[in-house]
Amino acid sequence: MDIEKFVTAIKYFLHYYLHSKRFLFTLIALLVLDFSIIAASIALPDTFRTVNTFLSTCVAFLLGVMYPIIFGILSGDLVAEDFEKSRAYFTFTLPLSKRLILLSKIIANIITAFILVSIYNVVAIISALAHYGNLISAVAPSYALQLLYAVAWILLSAMIGGFCKNSKNAIKLAVIFNFFIITTIGSVLAKLGMHKPWFILYYVYYTISTMLASKWRQTLTYTTSIGRVTVYIPPIPYFLPNSNNHIHSSMLHNMLHTLHKERDSLA
Repeated sequence: MDIEKFVTAIKYFLHYYLHSKRFLFTLIALLVLDFSIIAASIALPDTFRTVNTFLSTCVAFLLGVMYPIIFGILSGDLVAEDFEKSRAYFTFTLPLSKRLILLSKIIANIITAFILVSIYNVVAIISALAHYGNLISAVAPSYALQLLYAVAWILLSAMIGGFCKNSKNAIKLAVIFNFFIITTIGSVLAKLGMHKPWFILYYVYYTISTMLASKWRQTLTYTTSIGRVTVYIPPIPYFLPNSNNHIHSSMLHNMLHTLHKERDSLA
């Protein structure tokens, strides 16, 4: 592999993405979200009492709402665009293989995503320091996981968009799949009792945003027919319905149901 040509390809596609209207659109959308949460924290001081709540809210809306949309837009036509424009055949005078050209596009797309996520986080962190005067240690690992999560959405969007040979259709399909179909799949699995959140990409955002929330609320211990069970109760973000007791009861019920099934299978 010619490293120089490969690096040139990455630079070419990075320049292409950074100067595209899509990059500008997604950057504006992220900044609007950032400043909206900042405005909410000022207008609702009782809701945003701590820096933990502010940062976890910023991350939750970024990952849960914006990621499915912006990466559908940025990465949905990552494969389809080559079919439409035949770029893989004539982009370079001495072309690389199609696989390396596609890999260079993916790397450039990931770098573009990292730039967007970094700008969003920098604005949130500066706002947190200005408003609350401090940060929390979980900011760094949360940021790293946000970048890793972005890679997952990029690859998923590119794969889904690859079923189309037209850029516009690929982007539409990726956004619809990311934002609606994955959520629907999760809801159906939950209704069928087959819900395993860690298997579904969309639910990862809650885990990452919870890292920035206040420390785990409490530990509850129950004595059941199969022994003592300890439940660690995570913080519930303010934007979820105020039904903590119902949530905790559901968690305990699901856990006990799983333990009973495992006991029966071993019997």
